[in-house]
Amino acid sequence: QQPRAPALPMAPKKKSSKGKAAKAPPSAPKPLFPVDESSMVTNHVLLDLQLSNVEMGRKFQERFDVTTPVFMVKRRIVERYGRMASLSLYKDIESADGEITDDRLTLRECGIEGGPGMETPPVFTMFFDYRPFAFDEPVLLAEHRPARDAGRAAAGASSGPASPAGAAP
Repeated sequence: QQPRAPALPMAPKKKSSKGKAAKAPPSAPKPLFPVDESSMVTNHVLLDLQLSNVEMGRKFQERFDVTTPVFMVKRRIVERYGRMASLSLYKDIESADGEITDDRLTLRECGIEGGPGMETPPVFTMFFDYRPFAFDEPVLLAEHRPARDAGRAAAGASSGPASPAGAAP
């Protein structure tokens, strides 16, 4: 016979909590640093986004929080007008430093201040310029020409040769 291994002591069984009162939930932890309540107020701005090189072109307005990063504004433009190869956003098109080059900046960091009200936020005009995704497609490069046959079809219907009876047009 082989010697048996010594038995390991078993952990004591947990007692059931029947009949005991439930513990109160832990209270909310205290903040590690003081919270400024005024910084929690959201400020909104109504951006008037216009295509930079067309006076009566693409234009729309959308409400944004001033803590929104620039890349989210660009994303809304792309969602509205479709895929683009490149997109530039400008605070001011007349000045050389009007282009916003860092997409990670918030609107507030770009100098756009909003108002605390959701009902009537201040309006700020921004301009955008883009290059279409497939700008070198042959269809986009083709010139628009009216159909040559359109004029003849209207005139030829009354003065053209008569088709034989029973022939399908």
